[in-house]
Amino acid sequence: MTSDSCDFETVDDAIPEGNETYTIQLSIMSGAGEIRDPSSTKITILANDKGFGVIGFSESGEVSVSEGAASPVSLKLIRALGSFGPVSVDWKVSSGPSLGTDDFITTSGTVSFQDGQTEANLVLNIKPDDVPENDEVFTVKLATANGGAELNSSYTELQVKILANDAPVRFPITSLSVPENATRVDIEVFRGLQSDGQTVVGSIQDTVTVNWYVIPGNAQPGQDFKDINGTLTFASGVTKQSISVLLINDVIPELAENFSVQLQTLSSSVYLVPPGIAMVTILPNDDQHGVISFGGFQRIIDEDGSRTGHFNVTRGS
Repeated sequence: MTSDSCDFETVDDAIPEGNETYTIQLSIMSGAGEIRDPSSTKITILANDKGFGVIGFSESGEVSVSEGAASPVSLKLIRALGSFGPVSVDWKVSSGPSLGTDDFITTSGTVSFQDGQTEANLVLNIKPDDVPENDEVFTVKLATANGGAELNSSYTELQVKILANDAPVRFPITSLSVPENATRVDIEVFRGLQSDGQTVVGSIQDTVTVNWYVIPGNAQPGQDFKDINGTLTFASGVTKQSISVLLINDVIPELAENFSVQLQTLSSSVYLVPPGIAMVTILPNDDQHGVISFGGFQRIIDEDGSRTGHFNVTRGS
């Protein structure tokens, strides 16, 4: 028995390729002889030149999104160079407030690519809420590539900014008193401010409207005040406005009377801080307890006699 060998030389190129398998079959080209099994063998050239692809985000930097967006946020992934075979990439939220648990429905997952597929979307679903918030920035990171693929080291992270949202609308004070002869009462309303009236929270860039209406107490419209409803408009950047209610100044003696003003928001970018009610008290007025005075004519009493003087006291309005 004799043996020999045959040599095959591969061509080293820069073309991304998956596994390539070749079959070598023995055959008698000349002379007498017999071929016995195994009469063939296989040679596999392993995937090379990143044949399974290099995966990364399609862009770097920061993406801004709205919390109130109706659709999920899609971040595009690119599979460059090779696209042989099915592969996948794992991702997670790696930084940001609470690592995104309060703001995203899921904070980690896997994106899959089928054989030949070069693009896919990493989908983030944002949790809507009514919590006033300033801008929040999160880092979404591609953690691991699977199935032979590699990560593009220049595009493994992307910042996602959830824009400021749910600007609070509130009364800075919930009760105030005013004399009847003030002719009107002005009630301040804050948009996008904390209760201190200085600290901005939420978005104040939109123009928003806030309706208001009066809830009578023992003070009645047409008798004690005139205005019963209205609308406030906050232009972009404006954080303070006032509701004005005209008072009716009469000469009728009255004890303290009150009415309330209720806010009602119409814009989705603001959040009404409950209860959204301010009570206005009109102070007692016009000698409400009456005027005390002596009545009748002058009395003359003889000092030397034993007399009792009677004086009339009147209480008038």
